[in-house]
Amino acid sequence: LRNATGKEPIFFAYPYGWCDMRSEVILREAGVWCTFTTQEKTNVLVRGLPQSLRQLGRYNVPGDMTGEALVALLEKH
Repeated sequence: LRNATGKEPIFFAYPYGWCDMRSEVILREAGVWCTFTTQEKTNVLVRGLPQSLRQLGRYNVPGDMTGEALVALLEKH
């Protein structure tokens, strides 16, 4: 990405969601300050606590999902 854009990546989404503490350390040292898994969960971000930007969950939203279905999914979590 650096070669293609001239910019340093600061976000990283783990392929298939797989991660461990070693990968977190390596990415942090490389300047990545926000990482994402594939785990469906609600995130709690805390100002001044950079750890809260690590291993963030995300929701799979298929292209045919309605807004109502997305709200229902989020309310379950």
